[in-house]
Amino acid sequence: MKCGHEWKEERNGTHLCPECGSIIEIKDTKERVIHDKSYFNVITTKGGYQVVRMFLMIVEMRKGMKAEPAFLEIGSYWIGNKGNKTVIGLQRTLGIYVDSFAFGSPLEIRNDNDAYHHIA
Repeated sequence: MKCGHEWKEERNGTHLCPECGSIIEIKDTKERVIHDKSYFNVITTKGGYQVVRMFLMIVEMRKGMKAEPAFLEIGSYWIGNKGNKTVIGLQRTLGIYVDSFAFGSPLEIRNDNDAYHHIA
């Protein structure tokens, strides 16, 4: 899915792409479009604060095409040198999932909760 190269492989498991050399996992499936998501953090400093920025990466993988990732900042922890912290993040929506966010909402100061703790 990294380079979009196609070839015939009969065995499931981990293999090396003959085109780009990437190690890929081959799974026999009838799905032709697969969506996946993952979170990652970037830790930096700004104006005397330590900042933990939380991002969501969503990727769409289609047969014969390169994977198309999209990135969205979910929120950030701003931590002062005395340990006080402020959360700036997207609004959460009601639901059974921890990571239910209103993606169209602005990044604003929010109450700290389990969702931001879990992602950070």
